Amino acid sequence: MRLFRDKVEDIVPVGKKSHMLCRNGLVKQLYTLRNKRKSIWDTMDIPYIKEADHYLRQRRGRIHNRLLLVTEDINVAMKTTAYMKFHAFVFEEDAEDLYDYYDYEFEGEEEENADEMIQLIDFNSKELDDKGMPNKYIFFLQEINENSTVVFTGLDNEIDMQEKLEVLGACPAANMCIVVSPEHMMKPWVQELLIDMNCGILTLSPLKQSYYEAVLANLLEGASYKLAKELSAKKFIHMIRKRRGKQFREEDIAWYLDKALEKIVANGHKSTIIQETDLPELFAGQQSPMECLGAMTGLANLKQAAVEVAAITKEEMANEKLGVLHKNMIFVGNPGTGKTTGAKLLADIMAEEGNTNAKFVTAERKSLIGQYVGHTAPKVAKMFEEARGGVLFVDEAGFFLNESSGGFVEEAMKEFIRYMEVYPDVTVIFAMYSDEVKRFLELDSGLSSRVSRFVQFEDYTTEELCEITVQMLKEKGYLAGEYTTEAIKECIEQIRTDKQKKFGNAREARTLAESVIITVSMRQYDAKKRANIITPQDVKAAYDRLHTEFEKKQVFGFGNPSENNKKICYGY
Repeated sequence: MRLFRDKVEDIVPVGKKSHMLCRNGLVKQLYTLRNKRKSIWDTMDIPYIKEADHYLRQRRGRIHNRLLLVTEDINVAMKTTAYMKFHAFVFEEDAEDLYDYYDYEFEGEEEENADEMIQLIDFNSKELDDKGMPNKYIFFLQEINENSTVVFTGLDNEIDMQEKLEVLGACPAANMCIVVSPEHMMKPWVQELLIDMNCGILTLSPLKQSYYEAVLANLLEGASYKLAKELSAKKFIHMIRKRRGKQFREEDIAWYLDKALEKIVANGHKSTIIQETDLPELFAGQQSPMECLGAMTGLANLKQAAVEVAAITKEEMANEKLGVLHKNMIFVGNPGTGKTTGAKLLADIMAEEGNTNAKFVTAERKSLIGQYVGHTAPKVAKMFEEARGGVLFVDEAGFFLNESSGGFVEEAMKEFIRYMEVYPDVTVIFAMYSDEVKRFLELDSGLSSRVSRFVQFEDYTTEELCEITVQMLKEKGYLAGEYTTEAIKECIEQIRTDKQKKFGNAREARTLAESVIITVSMRQYDAKKRANIITPQDVKAAYDRLHTEFEKKQVFGFGNPSENNKKICYGY
Protein backbone atom coordinates (compact mmCIF):
# COMPACT_ATOMS: atom_id res chain seq x y z
CA MET A 1 0.00 0.00 0.00
CA ARG A 2 1.47 3.36 -1.10
CA LEU A 3 -1.31 5.86 -0.44
CA PHE A 4 0.81 8.28 1.59
CA ARG A 5 4.14 7.48 -0.08
CA ASP A 6 2.64 8.47 -3.42
CA LYS A 7 1.05 11.56 -1.92
CA VAL A 8 4.24 12.79 -0.26
CA GLU A 9 5.73 13.23 -3.74
CA ASP A 10 3.10 15.92 -4.32
CA ILE A 11 4.08 17.82 -1.18
CA VAL A 12 7.86 17.85 -0.64
CA PRO A 13 11.00 16.90 -2.58
CA VAL A 14 11.46 13.16 -2.22
CA GLY A 15 14.97 11.78 -2.34
CA LYS A 16 16.01 8.73 -4.28
CA LYS A 17 19.34 7.14 -3.36
CA SER A 18 21.07 4.39 -5.30
CA HIS A 19 24.49 2.71 -5.29
CA MET A 20 26.80 1.72 -8.10
CA LEU A 21 29.79 -0.62 -7.81
CA CYS A 22 32.64 0.90 -9.81
CA ARG A 23 35.48 -0.91 -11.54
CA ASN A 24 37.94 -0.18 -8.73
CA GLY A 25 35.62 -1.66 -6.12
CA LEU A 26 34.44 1.72 -4.86
CA VAL A 27 30.73 1.91 -4.06
CA LYS A 28 29.44 5.17 -5.50
CA GLN A 29 26.43 6.70 -3.73
CA LEU A 30 24.12 8.50 -6.15
CA TYR A 31 21.17 10.73 -5.37
CA THR A 32 18.37 12.50 -7.18
CA LEU A 33 14.79 13.67 -6.57
CA ARG A 34 11.52 12.23 -7.75
CA ASN A 35 8.32 14.23 -7.66
CA LYS A 36 5.08 14.19 -9.64
CA ARG A 37 3.54 17.63 -9.30
CA LYS A 38 4.67 20.86 -10.86
CA SER A 39 4.34 23.23 -7.91
CA ILE A 40 5.33 21.41 -4.80
CA TRP A 41 5.32 24.54 -2.63
CA ASP A 42 1.69 25.40 -3.52
CA THR A 43 0.85 23.02 -0.67
CA MET A 44 3.83 23.34 1.66
CA ASP A 45 6.14 26.15 2.73
CA ILE A 46 9.43 24.26 2.53
CA PRO A 47 12.26 26.19 4.23
CA TYR A 48 15.19 24.77 2.27
CA ILE A 49 13.41 25.18 -1.09
CA LYS A 50 12.62 28.78 -0.20
CA GLU A 51 16.26 29.42 0.72
CA ALA A 52 17.52 27.68 -2.43
CA ASP A 53 15.16 29.79 -4.58
CA HIS A 54 16.40 32.97 -2.93
CA TYR A 55 20.01 31.93 -3.58
CA LEU A 56 19.33 31.11 -7.25
CA ARG A 57 17.33 34.27 -7.81
CA GLN A 58 20.15 36.42 -6.42
CA ARG A 59 22.65 34.70 -8.72
CA ARG A 60 20.27 34.55 -11.69
CA GLY A 61 20.48 30.78 -11.86
CA ARG A 62 24.24 30.46 -11.50
CA ILE A 63 25.46 28.09 -8.79
CA HIS A 64 28.90 28.55 -7.27
CA ASN A 65 31.27 25.91 -8.57
CA ARG A 66 32.30 25.46 -4.94
CA LEU A 67 29.51 25.98 -2.42
CA LEU A 68 29.39 25.56 1.35
CA LEU A 69 26.04 24.21 2.53
CA VAL A 70 25.77 25.27 6.16
CA THR A 71 23.56 22.67 7.85
CA GLU A 72 23.73 19.61 10.10
CA ASP A 73 21.07 17.74 8.14
CA ILE A 74 22.61 15.66 5.34
CA ASN A 75 19.20 14.83 3.86
CA VAL A 76 18.36 18.52 3.56
CA ALA A 77 21.77 19.20 2.00
CA MET A 78 21.24 16.48 -0.63
CA LYS A 79 17.71 17.62 -1.49
CA THR A 80 18.81 21.24 -1.76
CA THR A 81 21.71 20.35 -4.07
CA ALA A 82 19.52 18.20 -6.31
CA TYR A 83 16.80 20.85 -6.43
CA MET A 84 19.24 23.59 -7.44
CA LYS A 85 20.89 21.42 -10.07
CA PHE A 86 17.62 20.60 -11.82
CA HIS A 87 16.04 24.07 -11.45
CA ALA A 88 18.84 26.59 -11.80
CA PHE A 89 17.92 27.37 -15.41
CA VAL A 90 14.52 28.74 -14.35
CA PHE A 91 16.24 31.71 -12.75
CA GLU A 92 18.49 32.49 -15.70
CA GLU A 93 18.10 35.92 -17.25
CA ASP A 94 16.76 34.54 -20.52
CA ALA A 95 14.22 32.14 -18.96
CA GLU A 96 10.94 33.15 -20.64
CA ASP A 97 8.44 31.07 -18.72
CA LEU A 98 8.14 28.53 -15.96
CA TYR A 99 7.08 25.37 -17.74
CA ASP A 100 7.27 21.74 -16.62
CA TYR A 101 10.49 22.10 -14.64
CA TYR A 102 9.19 20.49 -11.50
CA ASP A 103 8.93 17.04 -13.07
CA TYR A 104 12.42 15.81 -12.22
CA GLU A 105 11.86 12.11 -11.80
CA PHE A 106 15.04 10.29 -12.83
CA GLU A 107 14.53 7.94 -15.74
CA GLY A 108 16.77 5.49 -17.54
CA GLU A 109 19.65 3.24 -16.59
CA GLU A 110 21.61 4.65 -13.66
CA GLU A 111 25.00 3.68 -15.06
CA GLU A 112 24.31 5.46 -18.34
CA ASN A 113 22.93 8.60 -16.71
CA ALA A 114 25.02 8.83 -13.57
CA ASP A 115 26.22 12.32 -14.51
CA GLU A 116 22.64 13.55 -14.13
CA MET A 117 22.65 12.48 -10.49
CA ILE A 118 24.31 13.89 -7.40
CA GLN A 119 27.23 11.90 -5.99
CA LEU A 120 27.54 11.76 -2.19
CA ILE A 121 31.04 11.32 -0.73
CA ASP A 122 31.48 10.87 3.01
CA PHE A 123 35.00 11.37 4.33
CA ASN A 124 34.04 9.13 7.26
CA SER A 125 33.30 6.23 4.91
CA LYS A 126 34.38 2.74 6.03
CA GLU A 127 35.79 2.17 2.54
CA LEU A 128 38.89 4.08 3.53
CA ASP A 129 40.57 1.15 5.26
CA ASP A 130 43.84 -0.21 3.87
CA LYS A 131 43.94 1.84 0.70
CA GLY A 132 47.71 2.04 0.90
CA MET A 133 47.96 5.59 -0.46
CA PRO A 134 49.84 8.63 0.91
CA ASN A 135 46.46 10.39 0.90
CA LYS A 136 43.89 7.71 1.68
CA TYR A 137 41.00 9.92 0.50
CA ILE A 138 42.32 10.48 -3.02
CA PHE A 139 40.62 7.36 -4.42
CA PHE A 140 37.28 9.17 -4.08
CA LEU A 141 38.22 11.24 -7.14
CA GLN A 142 38.64 8.24 -9.44
CA GLU A 143 34.96 8.14 -10.41
CA ILE A 144 34.40 11.90 -10.69
CA ASN A 145 34.57 13.79 -13.97
CA GLU A 146 34.15 17.43 -14.95
CA ASN A 147 30.41 17.01 -15.52
CA SER A 148 29.73 15.61 -12.04
CA THR A 149 27.90 17.26 -9.16
CA VAL A 150 29.32 16.10 -5.82
CA VAL A 151 28.35 16.64 -2.19
CA PHE A 152 31.13 16.10 0.38
CA THR A 153 30.31 15.36 4.02
CA GLY A 154 32.36 14.27 7.03
CA LEU A 155 34.58 17.34 7.29
CA ASP A 156 33.29 18.12 10.77
CA ASN A 157 35.47 15.22 11.90
CA GLU A 158 38.72 17.18 11.74
CA ILE A 159 41.02 14.16 11.59
CA ASP A 160 43.34 14.29 8.52
CA MET A 161 41.89 17.68 7.61
CA GLN A 162 44.81 18.67 5.38
CA GLU A 163 44.41 15.50 3.30
CA LYS A 164 40.69 16.20 2.93
CA LEU A 165 41.37 19.76 1.81
CA GLU A 166 43.82 18.43 -0.81
CA VAL A 167 41.08 16.17 -2.21
CA LEU A 168 38.60 19.06 -2.34
CA GLY A 169 41.17 21.19 -4.15
CA ALA A 170 41.84 18.45 -6.71
CA CYS A 171 38.19 17.53 -7.32
CA PRO A 172 37.38 18.02 -11.06
CA ALA A 173 33.58 18.20 -10.59
CA ALA A 174 31.79 21.12 -12.23
CA ASN A 175 29.74 21.66 -9.07
CA MET A 176 30.88 20.72 -5.59
CA CYS A 177 28.91 21.27 -2.39
CA ILE A 178 30.60 20.90 1.00
CA VAL A 179 28.38 20.31 4.05
CA VAL A 180 29.56 22.27 7.11
CA SER A 181 27.94 22.58 10.54
CA PRO A 182 27.05 26.16 11.53
CA GLU A 183 29.37 25.97 14.56
CA HIS A 184 32.36 25.22 12.32
CA MET A 185 32.08 28.33 10.15
CA MET A 186 34.85 30.14 12.04
CA LYS A 187 37.26 27.21 11.89
CA PRO A 188 40.56 27.90 10.07
CA TRP A 189 39.92 25.15 7.51
CA VAL A 190 36.56 26.69 6.60
CA GLN A 191 38.24 30.07 6.13
CA GLU A 192 40.78 28.33 3.89
CA LEU A 193 37.96 26.97 1.73
CA LEU A 194 36.34 30.39 1.48
CA ILE A 195 39.55 32.19 0.54
CA ASP A 196 41.63 29.69 -1.45
CA MET A 197 38.76 27.94 -3.26
CA ASN A 198 36.47 30.97 -3.55
CA CYS A 199 33.53 29.05 -2.07
CA GLY A 200 30.04 30.52 -1.87
CA ILE A 201 27.81 30.07 1.16
CA LEU A 202 24.20 28.89 1.43
CA THR A 203 22.90 28.64 5.00
CA LEU A 204 19.94 26.29 5.47
CA SER A 205 17.69 26.74 8.50
CA PRO A 206 17.09 23.71 10.76
CA LEU A 207 13.72 22.06 10.13
CA LYS A 208 11.43 22.58 13.11
CA GLN A 209 8.88 20.31 14.69
CA SER A 210 6.09 22.54 13.32
CA TYR A 211 7.31 21.87 9.76
CA TYR A 212 7.07 18.10 10.15
CA GLU A 213 3.65 18.47 11.76
CA ALA A 214 2.58 20.49 8.68
CA VAL A 215 3.84 17.68 6.41
CA LEU A 216 1.76 15.20 8.41
CA ALA A 217 -1.32 17.44 8.26
CA ASN A 218 -0.98 17.80 4.48
CA LEU A 219 -0.63 14.04 4.03
CA LEU A 220 -3.77 13.37 6.06
CA GLU A 221 -5.80 16.17 4.47
CA GLY A 222 -8.37 14.76 2.07
CA ALA A 223 -7.12 11.20 2.65
CA SER A 224 -10.14 10.02 4.71
CA TYR A 225 -7.80 9.02 7.52
CA LYS A 226 -6.84 10.83 10.69
CA LEU A 227 -4.87 10.14 13.85
CA ALA A 228 -6.65 9.08 17.01
CA LYS A 229 -7.05 11.80 19.63
CA GLU A 230 -4.52 10.21 21.98
CA LEU A 231 -1.97 9.90 19.13
CA SER A 232 -1.00 13.55 18.66
CA ALA A 233 1.01 14.75 15.69
CA LYS A 234 3.86 15.69 18.04
CA LYS A 235 3.94 12.21 19.58
CA PHE A 236 3.73 10.47 16.20
CA ILE A 237 6.64 12.45 14.76
CA HIS A 238 8.73 12.10 17.90
CA MET A 239 8.43 8.31 17.74
CA ILE A 240 9.69 8.30 14.16
CA ARG A 241 12.54 10.71 14.86
CA LYS A 242 13.66 8.58 17.78
CA ARG A 243 13.76 5.47 15.56
CA ARG A 244 15.41 7.13 12.55
CA GLY A 245 17.87 9.46 14.27
CA LYS A 246 19.93 11.55 11.84
CA GLN A 247 18.34 9.78 8.87
CA PHE A 248 14.89 11.21 9.64
CA ARG A 249 13.23 12.97 6.69
CA GLU A 250 9.75 13.86 5.45
CA GLU A 251 9.31 10.60 3.53
CA ASP A 252 9.52 8.62 6.79
CA ILE A 253 6.21 10.12 7.93
CA ALA A 254 4.48 8.78 4.81
CA TRP A 255 6.14 5.38 5.17
CA TYR A 256 4.88 4.86 8.72
CA LEU A 257 1.37 6.04 7.81
CA ASP A 258 1.27 3.46 5.00
CA LYS A 259 2.46 0.76 7.39
CA ALA A 260 -0.39 1.64 9.75
CA LEU A 261 -2.91 1.35 6.89
CA GLU A 262 -1.47 -2.03 5.89
CA LYS A 263 -2.08 -3.27 9.42
CA ILE A 264 -5.64 -1.90 9.46
CA VAL A 265 -6.43 -3.67 6.16
CA ALA A 266 -4.72 -6.90 7.21
CA ASN A 267 -6.83 -7.03 10.37
CA GLY A 268 -10.03 -6.50 8.37
CA HIS A 269 -10.85 -3.18 10.01
CA LYS A 270 -12.83 -0.50 8.20
CA SER A 271 -11.96 2.32 10.57
CA THR A 272 -10.53 5.58 9.22
CA ILE A 273 -8.94 6.38 12.58
CA ILE A 274 -5.25 5.47 12.89
CA GLN A 275 -4.69 4.17 16.41
CA GLU A 276 -1.36 3.83 18.14
CA THR A 277 -1.83 0.07 18.02
CA ASP A 278 -1.97 0.27 14.21
CA LEU A 279 1.62 1.47 14.03
CA PRO A 280 4.55 -0.92 13.53
CA GLU A 281 5.24 -3.09 16.57
CA LEU A 282 8.16 -0.96 17.67
CA PHE A 283 5.72 1.88 18.34
CA ALA A 284 2.75 0.02 19.76
CA GLY A 285 1.85 1.26 23.24
CA GLN A 286 4.84 3.57 23.43
CA GLN A 287 4.45 6.35 25.97
CA SER A 288 5.83 9.82 25.45
CA PRO A 289 8.99 10.49 27.50
CA MET A 290 7.10 12.93 29.73
CA GLU A 291 4.45 10.24 30.35
CA CYS A 292 7.21 7.72 31.14
CA LEU A 293 8.73 10.10 33.67
CA GLY A 294 5.34 10.87 35.21
CA ALA A 295 4.65 7.16 35.70
CA MET A 296 7.93 6.58 37.56
CA THR A 297 7.93 6.28 41.34
CA GLY A 298 9.31 9.28 43.25
CA LEU A 299 11.62 11.73 41.42
CA ALA A 300 9.47 14.78 42.29
CA ASN A 301 12.33 17.26 41.76
CA LEU A 302 13.25 15.77 38.40
CA LYS A 303 9.64 15.90 37.21
CA GLN A 304 9.49 19.60 38.05
CA ALA A 305 12.79 20.24 36.26
CA ALA A 306 11.55 18.32 33.21
CA VAL A 307 8.48 20.56 32.92
CA GLU A 308 10.71 23.64 33.10
CA VAL A 309 13.14 22.30 30.47
CA ALA A 310 10.27 21.32 28.15
CA ALA A 311 8.75 24.79 28.51
CA ILE A 312 12.08 26.50 27.76
CA THR A 313 12.70 24.24 24.77
CA LYS A 314 9.23 24.98 23.41
CA GLU A 315 9.82 28.70 23.86
CA GLU A 316 13.07 28.45 21.92
CA MET A 317 11.17 26.87 19.05
CA ALA A 318 8.49 29.59 19.08
CA ASN A 319 10.85 32.57 19.47
CA GLU A 320 13.71 32.56 16.96
CA LYS A 321 15.27 35.64 18.56
CA LEU A 322 15.74 33.75 21.80
CA GLY A 323 18.42 31.46 20.43
CA VAL A 324 19.54 28.50 22.55
CA LEU A 325 19.59 28.96 26.33
CA HIS A 326 21.95 27.09 28.64
CA LYS A 327 20.23 24.09 30.24
CA ASN A 328 23.27 22.60 31.98
CA MET A 329 22.50 20.92 35.31
CA ILE A 330 23.94 19.13 38.28
CA PHE A 331 22.15 15.98 39.42
CA VAL A 332 22.78 15.40 43.12
CA GLY A 333 21.97 12.12 44.82
CA ASN A 334 23.12 8.80 46.17
CA PRO A 335 23.63 5.69 43.98
CA GLY A 336 20.48 4.17 42.50
CA THR A 337 18.28 7.26 42.83
CA GLY A 338 17.59 7.53 39.07
CA LYS A 339 20.14 10.08 37.85
CA THR A 340 21.16 8.24 34.66
CA THR A 341 17.57 7.23 33.79
CA GLY A 342 16.42 10.79 34.44
CA ALA A 343 19.08 12.25 32.16
CA LYS A 344 18.08 9.91 29.31
CA LEU A 345 14.43 10.90 29.69
CA LEU A 346 15.32 14.60 29.66
CA ALA A 347 17.12 14.09 26.33
CA ASP A 348 13.95 12.51 24.92
CA ILE A 349 11.70 15.22 26.38
CA MET A 350 13.73 18.00 24.76
CA ALA A 351 13.73 16.12 21.46
CA GLU A 352 9.96 15.79 21.60
CA GLU A 353 9.69 19.57 21.56
CA GLY A 354 11.53 19.49 18.25
CA ASN A 355 14.85 21.33 18.51
CA THR A 356 17.15 18.57 19.72
CA ASN A 357 17.94 15.08 18.49
CA ALA A 358 17.48 12.90 21.61
CA LYS A 359 21.17 12.03 21.48
CA PHE A 360 22.50 10.82 24.82
CA VAL A 361 26.25 10.51 25.37
CA THR A 362 27.75 9.26 28.64
CA ALA A 363 31.18 10.51 29.67
CA GLU A 364 33.26 8.91 32.38
CA ARG A 365 36.71 9.62 33.70
CA LYS A 366 38.47 7.22 31.31
CA SER A 367 36.75 8.79 28.28
CA LEU A 368 37.77 12.34 29.26
CA ILE A 369 41.13 12.29 31.02
CA GLY A 370 44.20 11.69 28.86
CA GLN A 371 47.33 9.89 29.94
CA TYR A 372 49.72 12.51 28.61
CA VAL A 373 49.86 16.29 28.32
CA GLY A 374 47.69 17.45 25.43
CA HIS A 375 45.59 14.29 25.24
CA THR A 376 42.72 15.53 27.40
CA ALA A 377 41.53 18.47 25.27
CA PRO A 378 40.86 16.37 22.14
CA LYS A 379 38.97 13.81 24.26
CA VAL A 380 36.67 16.51 25.66
CA ALA A 381 36.19 18.01 22.19
CA LYS A 382 35.25 14.61 20.78
CA MET A 383 32.61 14.10 23.50
CA PHE A 384 31.00 17.47 22.81
CA GLU A 385 31.02 16.81 19.06
CA GLU A 386 29.35 13.45 19.62
CA ALA A 387 26.69 15.00 21.88
CA ARG A 388 25.78 17.88 19.54
CA GLY A 389 22.09 18.68 19.83
CA GLY A 390 21.58 16.34 22.79
CA VAL A 391 22.70 15.56 26.33
CA LEU A 392 26.24 14.92 27.56
CA PHE A 393 25.91 13.05 30.86
CA VAL A 394 29.03 13.11 33.04
CA ASP A 395 28.61 10.14 35.33
CA GLU A 396 30.17 10.29 38.81
CA ALA A 397 31.60 13.73 38.07
CA GLY A 398 33.36 13.71 41.43
CA PHE A 399 36.46 12.50 39.57
CA PHE A 400 37.10 16.19 38.78
CA LEU A 401 37.98 16.56 42.47
CA ASN A 402 40.78 13.97 42.29
CA GLU A 403 43.89 16.02 43.01
CA SER A 404 46.20 13.05 42.41
CA SER A 405 45.57 13.30 38.65
CA GLY A 406 47.79 16.36 38.41
CA GLY A 407 46.99 18.87 35.70
CA PHE A 408 44.97 16.48 33.56
CA VAL A 409 41.72 16.97 35.49
CA GLU A 410 42.28 20.72 35.59
CA GLU A 411 42.77 20.68 31.82
CA ALA A 412 39.54 18.70 31.37
CA MET A 413 37.58 21.18 33.50
CA LYS A 414 38.86 24.20 31.55
CA GLU A 415 37.95 22.49 28.28
CA PHE A 416 34.49 21.64 29.61
CA ILE A 417 33.82 25.26 30.56
CA ARG A 418 35.02 26.45 27.15
CA TYR A 419 32.89 24.01 25.18
CA MET A 420 29.82 24.61 27.35
CA GLU A 421 29.97 28.19 26.10
CA VAL A 422 30.79 27.36 22.49
CA TYR A 423 28.14 24.62 22.18
CA PRO A 424 24.98 25.78 23.97
CA ASP A 425 23.03 23.11 22.06
CA VAL A 426 24.77 20.47 24.22
CA THR A 427 23.05 20.08 27.59
CA VAL A 428 25.70 18.97 30.09
CA ILE A 429 24.49 17.09 33.17
CA PHE A 430 27.01 16.42 35.94
CA ALA A 431 26.03 13.63 38.36
CA MET A 432 27.60 13.62 41.82
CA TYR A 433 27.01 13.18 45.55
CA SER A 434 25.78 16.04 47.75
CA ASP A 435 29.08 16.42 49.63
CA GLU A 436 30.91 17.01 46.32
CA VAL A 437 28.85 19.89 44.92
CA LYS A 438 30.46 22.78 46.83
CA ARG A 439 34.03 21.69 46.06
CA PHE A 440 33.08 21.02 42.44
CA LEU A 441 31.75 24.56 41.89
CA GLU A 442 34.86 25.99 43.51
CA LEU A 443 37.07 24.36 40.86
CA ASP A 444 36.42 27.23 38.44
CA SER A 445 34.50 30.48 38.72
CA GLY A 446 32.92 29.88 35.31
CA LEU A 447 31.02 26.80 36.42
CA SER A 448 28.29 28.52 38.43
CA SER A 449 27.30 30.80 35.55
CA ARG A 450 27.04 27.89 33.13
CA VAL A 451 24.97 25.56 35.34
CA SER A 452 21.35 26.68 35.26
CA ARG A 453 19.79 24.34 37.83
CA PHE A 454 20.42 21.72 40.50
CA VAL A 455 18.20 18.66 40.77
CA GLN A 456 18.18 16.79 44.08
CA PHE A 457 17.50 13.06 43.86
CA GLU A 458 16.17 11.98 47.22
CA ASP A 459 16.70 8.49 48.60
CA TYR A 460 13.68 6.27 47.99
CA THR A 461 11.47 5.39 50.92
CA THR A 462 10.79 1.75 51.74
CA GLU A 463 7.26 2.10 50.32
CA GLU A 464 8.61 3.55 47.05
CA LEU A 465 11.20 0.77 46.71
CA CYS A 466 8.49 -1.81 47.35
CA GLU A 467 6.40 -0.25 44.58
CA ILE A 468 9.39 -0.29 42.22
CA THR A 469 10.11 -3.95 43.02
CA VAL A 470 6.49 -4.97 42.45
CA GLN A 471 6.43 -3.05 39.16
CA MET A 472 9.65 -4.71 37.96
CA LEU A 473 8.19 -8.13 38.74
CA LYS A 474 4.93 -7.24 36.99
CA GLU A 475 6.81 -6.19 33.84
CA LYS A 476 8.43 -9.65 33.82
CA GLY A 477 5.06 -11.39 34.19
CA TYR A 478 5.08 -12.11 37.93
CA LEU A 479 2.26 -11.07 40.29
CA ALA A 480 2.52 -10.25 44.00
CA GLY A 481 -0.42 -10.25 46.40
CA GLU A 482 -0.99 -8.11 49.52
CA TYR A 483 0.91 -10.37 51.92
CA THR A 484 3.78 -10.68 49.44
CA THR A 485 4.01 -6.90 49.21
CA GLU A 486 4.40 -6.68 52.97
CA ALA A 487 7.17 -9.31 52.80
CA ILE A 488 8.96 -7.23 50.16
CA LYS A 489 8.81 -4.17 52.44
CA GLU A 490 10.32 -6.14 55.32
CA CYS A 491 13.12 -7.44 53.09
CA ILE A 492 13.96 -3.97 51.81
CA GLU A 493 14.15 -2.65 55.37
CA GLN A 494 16.48 -5.49 56.30
CA ILE A 495 18.69 -4.88 53.24
CA ARG A 496 18.86 -1.19 54.17
CA THR A 497 20.03 -2.19 57.66
CA ASP A 498 22.58 -4.66 56.29
CA LYS A 499 24.20 -2.26 53.86
CA GLN A 500 23.70 1.08 55.63
CA LYS A 501 25.73 3.71 53.71
CA LYS A 502 26.31 1.28 50.84
CA PHE A 503 22.57 0.92 50.24
CA GLY A 504 21.90 1.29 46.50
CA ASN A 505 18.25 2.48 46.44
CA ALA A 506 16.55 1.32 43.22
CA ARG A 507 19.50 -0.96 42.44
CA GLU A 508 18.59 -2.97 45.54
CA ALA A 509 15.01 -3.20 44.30
CA ARG A 510 16.22 -4.56 40.97
CA THR A 511 18.55 -7.03 42.69
CA LEU A 512 15.75 -8.23 44.97
CA ALA A 513 13.34 -8.64 42.02
CA GLU A 514 15.92 -10.71 40.13
CA SER A 515 16.55 -12.87 43.20
CA VAL A 516 12.81 -13.45 43.61
CA ILE A 517 12.55 -14.58 39.99
CA ILE A 518 15.42 -17.03 40.52
CA THR A 519 13.68 -18.38 43.62
CA VAL A 520 10.37 -18.85 41.80
CA SER A 521 12.17 -20.53 38.89
CA MET A 522 13.82 -23.03 41.25
CA ARG A 523 10.52 -23.74 43.03
CA GLN A 524 8.78 -24.45 39.74
CA TYR A 525 11.64 -26.39 38.17
CA ASP A 526 9.90 -29.80 38.44
CA ALA A 527 6.32 -28.52 38.65
CA LYS A 528 3.80 -29.81 36.10
CA LYS A 529 1.80 -26.58 36.23
CA ARG A 530 3.45 -23.18 36.30
CA ALA A 531 1.88 -20.20 38.00
CA ASN A 532 3.94 -17.01 38.18
CA ILE A 533 2.44 -16.00 41.53
CA ILE A 534 5.00 -14.82 44.09
CA THR A 535 4.49 -15.94 47.66
CA PRO A 536 5.90 -14.40 50.88
CA GLN A 537 8.05 -17.53 51.19
CA ASP A 538 9.60 -16.77 47.78
CA VAL A 539 10.52 -13.29 48.97
CA LYS A 540 12.00 -14.59 52.24
CA ALA A 541 14.07 -17.18 50.35
CA ALA A 542 15.24 -14.50 47.91
CA TYR A 543 16.40 -12.28 50.78
CA ASP A 544 18.21 -15.18 52.48
CA ARG A 545 20.05 -15.85 49.26
CA LEU A 546 21.09 -12.18 48.89
CA HIS A 547 22.12 -11.95 52.55
CA THR A 548 24.33 -15.02 52.23
CA GLU A 549 26.03 -13.55 49.16
CA PHE A 550 26.49 -10.23 50.99
CA GLU A 551 28.20 -11.93 53.91
CA LYS A 552 30.52 -13.80 51.55
CA LYS A 553 31.61 -10.51 50.02
CA GLN A 554 32.41 -9.16 53.47
CA VAL A 555 34.49 -12.24 54.27
CA PHE A 556 36.54 -11.94 51.11
CA GLY A 557 37.28 -8.27 51.53
CA PHE A 558 34.46 -6.56 49.59
CA GLY A 559 33.38 -3.95 52.12
CA ASN A 560 34.38 -3.49 55.76
CA PRO A 561 34.69 -6.95 57.29
CA SER A 562 34.31 -7.27 61.04
CA GLU A 563 37.07 -8.65 63.25
CA ASN A 564 35.24 -11.97 63.31
CA ASN A 565 35.08 -12.03 59.55
CA LYS A 566 38.80 -11.30 59.33
CA LYS A 567 39.55 -14.37 61.45
CA ILE A 568 37.41 -16.52 59.20
CA CYS A 569 39.08 -15.08 56.12
CA TYR A 570 42.64 -15.68 57.24
CA GLY A 571 42.26 -18.54 59.76
CA TYR A 572 42.48 -21.49 57.43
